[in-house]
Amino acid sequence: MPTSSQTPAGVSTFRLKISYWYVNHKLQLRKWLVIFLILLSVILYAYSSYRVVDIFFFSGKNYANDVNSLTVKAIDYQQFHQTQKPAPLVIDSFDALDGREGRYDFIAKFSNPNENFIGREVTFQLIAGSKIIAEKTTYIFSKEKKYVGFFGVETGGTAPILKISKINWQRVSNFAPFAANHLDFAITDVKFTPAAQAGIRGQLPISNLNFTIKNNTAYNYWHVGLYLVLQGGTKPAAANYTTVDEFKSGESRKIEMRWYEQLAPVGGEEILPEVDILNPDSFMPVD
Repeated sequence: MPTSSQTPAGVSTFRLKISYWYVNHKLQLRKWLVIFLILLSVILYAYSSYRVVDIFFFSGKNYANDVNSLTVKAIDYQQFHQTQKPAPLVIDSFDALDGREGRYDFIAKFSNPNENFIGREVTFQLIAGSKIIAEKTTYIFSKEKKYVGFFGVETGGTAPILKISKINWQRVSNFAPFAANHLDFAITDVKFTPAAQAGIRGQLPISNLNFTIKNNTAYNYWHVGLYLVLQGGTKPAAANYTTVDEFKSGESRKIEMRWYEQLAPVGGEEILPEVDILNPDSFMPVD
């Protein structure tokens, strides 16, 4: 049985009212729909016409210029590389020391002026004429001065020249504090005794250099190299190289180096430790 809000056919009164309103306003709704579609078409055509005019006469030119500029190098990478590349290493001195039996020692002091670059592999060559008579690869940290030596080299009677044949650079950041913590070696009690005062008897004159080195770092090293240079008047009087093996943190070692030859007068001593603190193999394992 239909309710009070329904017709006998079961259709609701609200739906009948809607249908009645639609029938009475059908022509008006069609008219407004046509007007809306016309206005929408006018708006779309007007916008399309505006965009066509804008593309061909205004923004199109700017767009074409922007596209063409994509192939233009905005950054001068060559100039950038020139300004950012490391400065070359400086060879401060290169000296030949007195030799015996046709063999000579050569010692060179060089420096790295760069703060943010280290020479990871630096290859030095001794060249006599057109022949490479000796070659050595070492490293140098940022803002460091160090020695490279060639000992007991046969020159063949020709005075050699020193050449840096290869450098592998590595960029670093804030390296100075790191190096200070890892290269804190104290050199004390340095004493050079010339052959005339050494009191060591023998057929050869023997000069002694004695000193103490202490490892003030918190690290244990398998090997710490030492360049020992005796300074003469205008150039080194003698040079040598030795290592301190299994050098533990806080340990002190007394070192003695002997020269079995007559040396020029010595006015000072220079002792430069070296250890590759960027190589994990340089460190002894922690007990």
